[in-house]
Amino acid sequence: RAVLTGGLAGLAAAAAGALVAPAAALAGTDGDVVLGSAANVSATSTKITVPTTGFGAFWGHATGGADSVGVRGDAGGGGVSGAGVWGNGSGSTPGVRGSSPDFVGVFGSGGLYGVVGQSDAGYGIEGDSKSGIGVIGNSDDGPGVLGRSQGDIGVQGQSYSSRGVWGESTKHRGVQGTSHEGWGVYGVSALSDGVYGSSPEAAGVHGASPRGTGVTGESSQGIGVFCSSNTGLALVTSGRVQVDRVSGVARIPAGKTSVTVSPGVDVVGTAFVLLTPRANVGSRALWFTVNASANTFSIRMSSSRSSATNVAWLLLG
Repeated sequence: RAVLTGGLAGLAAAAAGALVAPAAALAGTDGDVVLGSAANVSATSTKITVPTTGFGAFWGHATGGADSVGVRGDAGGGGVSGAGVWGNGSGSTPGVRGSSPDFVGVFGSGGLYGVVGQSDAGYGIEGDSKSGIGVIGNSDDGPGVLGRSQGDIGVQGQSYSSRGVWGESTKHRGVQGTSHEGWGVYGVSALSDGVYGSSPEAAGVHGASPRGTGVTGESSQGIGVFCSSNTGLALVTSGRVQVDRVSGVARIPAGKTSVTVSPGVDVVGTAFVLLTPRANVGSRALWFTVNASANTFSIRMSSSRSSATNVAWLLLG
C-alpha cells in the first residue's frame, strides 16, 4: 500500500507540473506567421486575397513616431529586376500609390536613386496635384530631378493653363540643359514664346559658348531676334558686329556714277541704306535708290571719278 500510494502521488505531481509548465514550442513550426518575430522564413511567396471592394489585402499601421514604417520591404542581392517593394496594377490601376493629405505621398531614398520609374509604353513616373506640385525633386549635391531617354524626351513638362516646366534656384541655375550633339534647351510653342526668360535685375536669358554661338535666333518668315526697351537700350553689343547679307562693299567703276546691289534678301520700298565711301570723293554727293520689285538698290554718285570708288553699305529696314 505504501508503494502504491507513493506512485500515485508521483504521477499526480507529474501531471500538475505538465499543466503549469508545458514544453516550449518553436515559433512558426506549424506554418503560421508569428507577429513580432523576425524569424519567419518561407521558400515561396505568401499571397493574401481579399475579394471585397474597398479593402486592402494588407494594412500596416505604425504609430511609433517619425521613424516608424507602416510597411517595409527588403531585397538582397543585385540587379535592377529585384525590388524591396513591388506593386503591379492592371488596366488603369496604379502598381504603387502613395497618398498623404498634408505631406509626401511617396518618398524614396537611396544611395544611387531614391525612386526609379520604368514603363514600356507609358509614363515611368507620373505626379499629379490639384493645387500643389505634382513631382518635386531635392538633392544636396546632385540633380534634384534627372531625366534620360535613349530615343525621346528625357524630361517633359506640360500644362494647360500655366508653366510646363518651372526651374528656380537661389544661387545657381534655375534650369540647365546640356547636350553633346543636339540642343541643350529647346522650347516650342504654337501661339506664344518657345522660350521665355525674365529677371528683375539680371539677364532674362543668358547664352554663353567658348567657341560657338551664345544665343541663336532663327525665323523663316518672322523675326529671328527681337530687342525692345521702353526707356533703355534695345540692343547693346561689346565687340565687333558682323551683319551678313545686309552689308558689304560695292564698287562704282571708273567713269561711272552708279552700281546696283542685290543683297540676297527682300528689299522693301521703305528700306534705307547707310553709305560710307572708302575713298575721298571730294564734294560729290552719294545717295541710294530702291527697286523693291527686283529686291535691289542702287548706289549713286553725283559725278564720276577717274578711278573706281568702293562704297561700304548697310541695308536697314
